[in-house]
Amino acid sequence: MQFIEWPCPWFCILFKLCQCWFPLYLLLRDGIPDIRGICDKNLFITCTSLSAPIHGSVSCSNSANVGSRCTYSCSTGYRRSGGIVTRICSRSLNSGTWSGSAPACARISCGALSGPSNGQVSCSDSSYYNSLCGISCRDGYTLQGSSSRLCGVSGRWSGSNPSCAVIRCNSLSAPIHGAVSCSNSANVGSHCTYSCSTGYRTSRSVQWSSQLL
Repeated sequence: MQFIEWPCPWFCILFKLCQCWFPLYLLLRDGIPDIRGICDKNLFITCTSLSAPIHGSVSCSNSANVGSRCTYSCSTGYRRSGGIVTRICSRSLNSGTWSGSAPACARISCGALSGPSNGQVSCSDSSYYNSLCGISCRDGYTLQGSSSRLCGVSGRWSGSNPSCAVIRCNSLSAPIHGAVSCSNSANVGSHCTYSCSTGYRTSRSVQWSSQLL
């Protein structure tokens, strides 16, 4: 506390700047009583009460009194946006003022997660904290890399970007005195047709198709 000696009755009480304890002592000046006391100049000075941000809280060391330090925090899955972490109540003329501005608590987002080429992604809670995303590939492709990714408290996705690789069969060889023609090389879904040179004919099926097993 800071104390100042003043003629308490008129200075402290009239302007409500402090509280006085009197008579602290009595002096006689030219035979006239002079009542004096000690004033605590911060006793009546307070700041406005602070409100906790949505999805957060605020904790103060000494309520809204001068000198109180108030610290903001956010709930799990949220982080501070703007403002300052700690605000201090200080005296400004005849009133109390908080330093800085109040922060907000914004939901943590890892950003939209794109599926790989020839694949897709499905998330439990969009791109927000603790959202779990499953990644899969189209028919005819196999996944290489992470099949699931989690949005963490740091605002980053776990794992790495996967890819979808085409599934291939072994290449077919043309028969002796013949040829083979495929619609899509040795990829899944390709249809291959055998043919024989003039003077020869096939002894088995002339068509072959690749399928997923």
